[in-house]
Amino acid sequence: MEIGKNFYQYQIQSLIAESPIARNWAGRHHSLNRNVRIKQMKTHLLQTEAQKIQMRTLATQGATLQHSHIQLLYDYLENSQGIFFVYEHVDGITLDKFIQKNPTEQIRKDIFIQILDALAYSHRKGVYHLNLDPQNIMINSKNQVFITDFGFSVFSEPNANAFASPEYLQQGYTDARSDIYSLGKTLNYLFPTPPQNLQKIIAKACDADTYKRYQTCESMKADLLSEFFVISHQEKPVQKNKYMPFVWGGAGLVATIAFILLIKGLLASNDKKTKEVSFKGNSPVVIKDTVDYTKQAEEKQQEDKEKQEDEKKTPEEKKKDSLDKIKKERREAREKREKERKELALKKVIVDGQFVSNQLGDYKINVEIFNSNKDMELQNVVLLVSYYNGAGDVIEKEEKILPKLAANEATSVEIVKKVNAARFTCKLKDALLPPDPNAPKEDEVEDDK
Repeated sequence: MEIGKNFYQYQIQSLIAESPIARNWAGRHHSLNRNVRIKQMKTHLLQTEAQKIQMRTLATQGATLQHSHIQLLYDYLENSQGIFFVYEHVDGITLDKFIQKNPTEQIRKDIFIQILDALAYSHRKGVYHLNLDPQNIMINSKNQVFITDFGFSVFSEPNANAFASPEYLQQGYTDARSDIYSLGKTLNYLFPTPPQNLQKIIAKACDADTYKRYQTCESMKADLLSEFFVISHQEKPVQKNKYMPFVWGGAGLVATIAFILLIKGLLASNDKKTKEVSFKGNSPVVIKDTVDYTKQAEEKQQEDKEKQEDEKKTPEEKKKDSLDKIKKERREAREKREKERKELALKKVIVDGQFVSNQLGDYKINVEIFNSNKDMELQNVVLLVSYYNGAGDVIEKEEKILPKLAANEATSVEIVKKVNAARFTCKLKDALLPPDPNAPKEDEVEDDK
């Protein structure tokens, strides 16, 4: 591509930036008279059909993201020169440059909530970023956030990025919780010396164990709105009141009322309390007191009962209980390992559907499947195809089963459906994996002789 030359309906204006996987150009659409960013993928990523299928899948996913804080994908172009993603132009700066302006705490809160909302939306769409850092978070002059380059981490070698999750760096299984780890790091970046409650939120989001992190962006946001509300109210300056002398004069009355309210609160201690908080333009969020004193008492009573029963057991019974507990823990560990192994294997199967024709009531598509697992043949591979009407509602679903899919094998399936659909999606639903050759042998716990 050359500066000043035309590329399809765009004029190339300048080279914005270059990375190991792409060149980013500033362009302008001739007829629509608007600026765009053109991402030209490097040729070493376009050598195989599997790589091209990944690009098309990424474009299909990117086209579904229509959010006010995500940079919109306008177009996808594929020709003899390469593959190109055309995005809306964002007139702004990256978060690392924005933070150098030392924005106020309120602005930092607004910025992070926008980031969090964008990721929550993409996760609901089934799209993960997996490479979130201050370089791909843009802020414009109105302090509006635009997150860029969703999904391109699959073409990059994992680097020692301070915002990347441990499982991403180790090339393990990644999902929404990997983005939540990066969100925790981003929150810490915006608040380098956070108060104690905010420290707890950051610590939970960045836990090394994915099962101990926030499982959704929505649950993280609920805690944040409560914490931001507290911070905001702590920041409010104390205003002088011209009626203060009268207040001092009524101190005895206030003390009496406070005592009555305290007694009333103690009597109602078993009831769950609620309080309303709100954050900027969001609807009020009701946060419930999680302390249930009745439940606590019941749990304590059950715990004491079990302890008494345990004390009555013979040494043989206690030993059997201990062995049963060990067996249960090992079984759960094996199930967890197998679940993660399957999730990782299915993630490496690339599925891409292309519309072929819609004639005489026959809706025809071609689905391409590539198993990028190097040493793993999959069996009973289940593809799920969903058809949608113009309003975006599912009108029909269909499952297609492939008996087997060899390692590093690409294949295609033509599906014809008598349905009047506006669009379709296809994805891998399930598959059977061969036994894990590296799995540890099942440990048997023997009774001592």
